[in-house]
Parts: sequence; structure tokens; C-alpha cells
Amino acid sequence: MPILVRLAGRPTDELLAELEESVARSVTARLLARHPIAEPRPQGPPGRPLEGEDRARVERTIRRGIGKAIARRRTATGEPMAGADRVDRIGPYRVPVVARTGNRFAYAAGPPSVRSASLARAVGWGNLLFATPGFAVLEIKADGSFLVLGLADELPPGRLAEGRLVRPADAAFPHGLRAVEAGVMPLRDYRVVLVRLTRSTDMIFDLPGGAWSPDRAAAEFGRTPQAQLISPDMAHAVGRRLLEGDGDGGPADTERFLLSMDRTMFACIPWEERAGYIRLLADRFWPTPAVRRTLVELIAAARGDSELDALFSLLRAHGLYETLFGHLDATVVDLLIVLGERRGPVRVSGRYLLEILAGAGITPGVLAEGGFDGAVFWARATFEGIAELFEHEAGELFRALGRMLDLLGLLDRASRGDPEAVAAVRDLLARAGGKIRTAIAGLEYAERLGLSRGQSPDHELTAALLTRLRMAFVLEVLSWFVGVGEIKAAVAAVRLSAFGAELAKVLVWIRRASTAAGAAGAAGEAGKVERVVRALARSARIRDEARLLRVVELLPERHLEELARLAEALELPADATMPVLLAAARKRGLHGTARELAKALTVAGRLEAKAGASTAGLTAALTRLMETGWSRKELLALVDGLPSGGTAEWALLVGRLGPHHLAALGPESLRTLAYLPRTMEFAGDAGGDALLTLIRRAGAEAFDAEALAQGLALRRAELGDPAEYQRLLDRMAAGDQRVLGEAEAATTRFAAATRARLKPGTHDHLLATLAEGDEQIAKAASPARAAAYTRQRDRFAAAIGELDDAELVTLNRLADDDAYGGVDWSNVLDLPAGPRSELLGLVGELTDALPGGLHNLEEVLAGILNPHGVRAGATDRAIQGSWGQLYAARTLLRRHGATSLSFEVVRGDRVVDIVTDGPNGLVSVEVKTYLESIRWLKDEQLLKDLIHHAPTGYDDLLYLFHPNVAGELPQVGARMLELFDTNRARLVAAGVAPDTAAAAFRRWLAAGNPRTYEIPE
Repeated sequence: MPILVRLAGRPTDELLAELEESVARSVTARLLARHPIAEPRPQGPPGRPLEGEDRARVERTIRRGIGKAIARRRTATGEPMAGADRVDRIGPYRVPVVARTGNRFAYAAGPPSVRSASLARAVGWGNLLFATPGFAVLEIKADGSFLVLGLADELPPGRLAEGRLVRPADAAFPHGLRAVEAGVMPLRDYRVVLVRLTRSTDMIFDLPGGAWSPDRAAAEFGRTPQAQLISPDMAHAVGRRLLEGDGDGGPADTERFLLSMDRTMFACIPWEERAGYIRLLADRFWPTPAVRRTLVELIAAARGDSELDALFSLLRAHGLYETLFGHLDATVVDLLIVLGERRGPVRVSGRYLLEILAGAGITPGVLAEGGFDGAVFWARATFEGIAELFEHEAGELFRALGRMLDLLGLLDRASRGDPEAVAAVRDLLARAGGKIRTAIAGLEYAERLGLSRGQSPDHELTAALLTRLRMAFVLEVLSWFVGVGEIKAAVAAVRLSAFGAELAKVLVWIRRASTAAGAAGAAGEAGKVERVVRALARSARIRDEARLLRVVELLPERHLEELARLAEALELPADATMPVLLAAARKRGLHGTARELAKALTVAGRLEAKAGASTAGLTAALTRLMETGWSRKELLALVDGLPSGGTAEWALLVGRLGPHHLAALGPESLRTLAYLPRTMEFAGDAGGDALLTLIRRAGAEAFDAEALAQGLALRRAELGDPAEYQRLLDRMAAGDQRVLGEAEAATTRFAAATRARLKPGTHDHLLATLAEGDEQIAKAASPARAAAYTRQRDRFAAAIGELDDAELVTLNRLADDDAYGGVDWSNVLDLPAGPRSELLGLVGELTDALPGGLHNLEEVLAGILNPHGVRAGATDRAIQGSWGQLYAARTLLRRHGATSLSFEVVRGDRVVDIVTDGPNGLVSVEVKTYLESIRWLKDEQLLKDLIHHAPTGYDDLLYLFHPNVAGELPQVGARMLELFDTNRARLVAAGVAPDTAAAAFRRWLAAGNPRTYEIPE
């Protein structure tokens, strides 16, 4: 078999490492394939032959790659290998491994099974073959090797007869797994080394004194070098071999192993093969629970949204969509969580809860007339079969029903604007039922997947599922509502500080412990945790307590557990600094834990500051970043270099990438990714593997990656069929250079269509910009330069073409140098699609309504589109403030009848955000964009406004705040009113009568001030 190699430049170490792995993959595929397919030959003319040492190095590399392939073939086919592994289809095995509740046992069973001399590799095989159902690793007493078997039945943590969480000293267990001690079974021929629980990272070890402890297993893990761990190629080869059968069982083997495979293994298999499995399931099998479970595993293995879309198109075509979503059970719940995690939990409100309860016939009147029995029946019907979705046990849920009337009262008060009730409901909904809200998002997403162009979702099929999920959410919220009272009582009993009380509440939410005992436990340890948190906060330079609580809640679960453990182990003074904390931790062997927590809190604080209003996905992103092992300096440089405009989208993407994707990108490329909205959209859609492929194909230039992502999106729209688009991505991954040409051709066609949409008289400024591109092409010094200019012009035209007609009109206005010459309007096209549409919509509404009544809008837009050059740390606040001014301007237009708007108006030593002219004359508008708390309000600014506007009785003053702080606006009014008493001398010196001005200000408050501006839901 000839091996053709073309190298781009000299054979560097990095290039040779890539070549070795490429040879190993190609030769492994050839050795295992029953019907080899000819691979594309290298494109282009032959290069210069290698000579001397360069040639020798390449030949040695190829031989190493071939050796790897032979080893992988032996592993995949089950051939014996000295000191290596064997994957078998022999059996059956059925071994009791751990005690369950109710005097029962959990069994591990095979086939398939794996034997290995390495514990690390044995666990690697378990993670690949049985990650979802869980697995057991047994030591074979006869020879000391390890046997891996999947669990025969689900074994979640709550079904252990006994067990407690333990942690090796000052470290997470290898592979990010947690250790749990429980009673494992004594066996004649085996020793139970560990059992990984179902859909969990928890691993069971024997109780103290047993043969295998977490420390012994961790030491055994360390004996296997990183290079000898299981590779995805090896897993793919094994999966194919198992599904092909051994030649005797024929289709029966394929069917048996297909129904036992796990999503982790499926993810190692190319999409086209998985598509074939779906067709096989549709053709040969009845829709049994095992078939439905296998469908879920196949779907969960999708590496991106495009794969999901393609898989669902096959499900719909073969009638399996109805099979999956015919009724709600644990299998469907698992699928909905997988899908929902790609979208994030749905947003809910108090009104949403009231509508669900009213639809179920649960109202204050019904409950008051003895309708409690009906509520119990409703709760039992909701809970049955989907207990996995709830964070509370059935008993807690049913006991909470007695407080349903109180919850309805709170919701009613919040709907009528009671500030305290609004804050309580917002706090409750932000924390409760996250898993259920994720499942609802997954169901809404599933309705849209796999549809052909122009096809509408079938809501009728999923309506019953959605109703049940919404009822489950109400039930979960009710349980947390009851828990709030338990928390308050526990906090009052231990006399915590205000910050400590809030921290205790956070600990309860995090631990899902809404019972009295759980609340008391969290309150009892909150004082010690508070001292650790304050010491860490001093190191992270987080001074505001409200912000510190938000940052603590962003920490990954592992770090929160380490925080509690550190607090339990250390005795710190109330004013402990970071050096004091580190010294105390070093004495207890926890120095590394303390430093890791300090790093995590600092990075979380910087991420929170960047994210602004949207914190969606930050915990998942932080989890991924902390897993990289990058230094504190590298992580902070990465986060500090992120733009505000793309931080939310970037965080959601990072949370979905795998550790190997981040390792391949590195900190600098990961930061650059935040500035590439089309590349981020492509990666979120196609997955991390496709992202790395795109970057390799596009080259080192970020602009080229954006261009290729843009072209692929346009080509996808042309193809229409999700399955065809997935085949296009597979061809790109395989190195088919024609894909780049197809993407570029799609861009060219769309650019031509865009130019046809642009009309003289409506889009003159955009047409003039494109004409400048034509002129640049005509004057190009060479054909190559002309071709490059042509590509650049077409990409720009295609980006314009992504806008709808109204957005095109608005962009044309911004392109008018006479009106907005100071605005880099083309940067609009580089914003993510959501913010881009929102910005153009805001500007379009303002310029349509007040064509001659907008003054200095250019400066506000420059704050969003020209953030460069603003000093470090101020960029985010500048952008946030500019967005707030635009939302406030639209609110003034809609609610207050504004006839003109002037931005950034200088008046003495104050710059007024907006001056508006309307029915009541000129009004000065102060726009406050605090997203979480009013603590940043400065009394000096408030006092200046009270003095300046006193002569008019404050009729010409308006304060507009972000809706997030609506519940705190009464405090703003009270705080401003206090200033009349605490600054009487200064008011008198400025010519203001304090009592008269205070009376006028009370009338201003009574008129409904201060207010909020409108933002989109």
C-alpha cells in the first residue's frame, strides 16, 4: 500500500507528530476495512524530494505510524497483545459488584468486556464503552490484570446501600472523577477495584480497609504514561469491529452490540456510519425501550447542531421521531437534557407560573374550597416516571403542596408590582428547577430539528410532554419556596452577618438541600466559609459583596465542594488575608487547593465582569478553562482580552468544547475566537472537531477562517438537506479541497444576489462602498491581487446580504459619512447575529421616528462599534452604557412622546446622558445601566442632580434604570431623600431650600420615579 506524503516546508517536530498520527489513522482504517475506499491523492504538483536527514526522519515517522496502526488493529480485533488490551465478545459475565438499597445488588455484565494490564487504560475503556450506564473494573486474582464490564442496570448515587464522598488529599481524582467509599462485594475470582455510577462522575471504592482504596487506585493510574492512554481512533476501530460481528453471528451480533453501545463510543464513529445504524434500527427493530435508549445514545453522540439536524431528518424520514416522543419517560428525559444543554434553560417569569397553574385548574379559589386532593393527584401524575428531573424526593414534593396557596399569594403580589415580592420571585426562579427548564428548552429545540425548508414544527405531538414538564417545574419551584422559610430560620439561629446569611442561602441552593436539616447544615458552616471567601476575594480584588456572591455562584461544583472542605479544615480569623489563608492551608496539606480556589475565583470574577447582563454558560466555560491546567497568568490574559460584544456567545461555545479542543487551540487562539462571530456560530453548530478542521483548512489568518465559515453557512442554505450538509463537513474533515471551492462559490453567488437587492436611491451609500471595491479590483497590480480583492469584495457583499430589508436601510444610513463619519459602521457586520439585529433595530426605529431630531447619536454608536483605544477595563462599561442609552432612547420615544433626543449633552461639570424634548418640555435623562445592584451609585452625582434640578421642582429630571434592578428602585428614592438631611449646608450654599426641595422631590417619587427602560424579553 503506497503512502504518499507532501509536507508544507521542512519536517518540524510538530509536523512530524501530526504525520505519525495521520499515518496511524489511515493505515488502521485500511487494515480494518472490509471494502477499502480509495483516498484522495494529494492535490497539486509534486514538491521537492526530501533528502538526507529530513528524509530519514520522515521515514522513521511513517514506520512509527504503521506500528501504531498494527497495535490498534490487534486491539480492535481482540488479538492477544503482550502487556496490552483485549476487547472480547466472549461471555456472558454477570457479577455482583456493590450493594444497593433494599437488600439487592448491582450487577456488572458482558459481553462486551475488556481485559487490560493497566488500570488507567481499563478505566479509559470503561469511559468509552459504558460512560452512560456506568461500569465496574475488577482485578482478576489469578494474574492481577483488570476486567471491565458495563453495569447491567442503572445505578445512580441515591441507590447505594451506604456510601460517603471522599477525596484524595489536595487533588481531584484522576480523569476528573470523584471517589465515593461504599461497601463493594467480596468475590471469589475477582476484587472490585471501582464502580462508576450511572450518568455520574462518581466512582465507588471499597470502605476503609478494603483491597483497593482511592489512594491506591490513584497511584496505579499514575503508572500509565499519557501517551499510552486510549485514543479515539482505537475506540472507533473497536466499535466497528464489534458491530461487524465475528462472521458467525452475522446480523445478530450487529443487533446485539448496537443495542448495548454507549454515546461515548458512538461519538468516535463517523456520522455516515451512525446514520446507517439509524436506518438499521428503523428497518429491523420494533420500538422497544432498548431501541429508544439506543436512539438517544446515537443522538447524544452528535458533535454539533448540524449533526443533530441531520440525525433528526433521518429520524423523521423513518418514522422514529414519533417513536421517541410518543410519551415522557426517563429515556426521553435524558434526551431532552442533552438537547437543552445546547440551548440553555428557558427563561421564565412569575406570570408564566400563574398561567401554568391556572391551566391545571389550581387557583386560590379552588384551593380555598378544598381542592387540595386534586393538587395531590396532579403532583403524583406529574412525578411518576420522571423522578430524575426533580431535585427533591417525592415526600418533600408532596409535603410542599400544603404551601401552594402561599406561593400563589407571592406570585400575585409580584404580578401587581410589589417590590419585595418581585425580588423574591426573581431569586426563586433564577435558582429552582434548572434541570426541568433545560428539558423544556430541549423539547422546544427537538421540535425544530430535522425539518426541511419551509416545514413547520408539529406542536401537537409534543404538547402533552410540554404540559407535563411545565407542571413539573411548578412543583419544583413550590418545593424551593418552602425551603426559603427553612433557610431563614436556620440563618436566624446562628446569627450570621448579612453577607454570611446570603452565602448560606447560596450554599443551600447549590447543594439542592431545601430541608430543614440541609438548611441548618449550610447555615452552620456559612460562617467559616465566609472567612475563606473573603480572604480569596481580597486576592481576586472583588470588594462589592453582592458581586462576590454572584461570582461564588459561578464556581464549578468541584470548586464549591473544595471551598467547603477548606473552610471545615481551617480556623481563620475574620480579617484573614490570602497569605494567612495559604499559611494555614499549608499546615493542613491543602496549599494547592487554596491556590486553585484563588485562581478559580479570580478568573470567575473577570469573566463575570466581562459578561455583563448575560451570565448564561459562564459556569460551564469556567469549568472547561480550569480543566486546561493553564496558569493563572494565561487565563487572566485570555479573559481580559475578550470583547464584550461576543463574551456570552463565546462562553456558551467554550462550555460545549471538549478539553482536547481547548488544548489544541491554546489560550491565544481561544481568545481570538471571541472576535470571530461566524467561526463561533459554525463551531457551535458543527462542533469542536469541525472547528479544528476549519482552522486547519483556512490557515493561520483569522479573516480566512471567518470567510470559510461564512461560505459554509451559505452553502448549507443552498443544499437545504441537513444530511447533505453533514456529508459536506465530513468531506472537509477528510481533506477534500473541493469543499473550499464550493464554499467560495456559494459566497460569490450570494454576493451577486445581494447586489441585485441593492437599489439606487435606497442603498446609495452601500452601492458606493461596493463600487470602491470594483475600482480597487480594476487597478490591481496583478491577477493574483485582483482575485484577492474580488474575494474580499464578495465576502463583504455577502455579509451585507445577511440583513433583512429594514436592516439594509438602517445600515445604509450608518454608511453616510456626512451623518456618521466617526462611526466604523462596517463593524456592525462583525457582531454576532443577535446583537447585530438588535442594534440595527434600535437605530432603525429611532432614525425612522425622528429623522431630524437626533443629535450626537454618532457618539453613542461609536461606544459600541469603536471600542478600541478605550483604556483597559473601561471598554466593557463604555459598551454597556451605550447600549443602555439606546434602550432608554427607544423607551423615551415609545412611553414619553419624545420629539427630539440629544445624547451626551455637556452642562457645566456634568454630562447628561440624554436631553429629550416632549409634551412637558426639555427633560434631562440619567441612564443607569447597573445590571445587578445599585451599590455603584455615587452620592455625589445624585446630590449634583438634586441641586441642579431643584428650581423646577424636579419636573425636568428623569432617572431610567436597567429592569434587572427594578426591585431596588424604592431604595434609590429613599437614598436620594436622605441627602436632603445629610447635606443641608451644601444645599443652602447652592441656593436650595432643603425642606421645599425635599417636598418637591417626594412629589417626584410619588409620580412613579425613578423608572426603568425597556429591554427585549
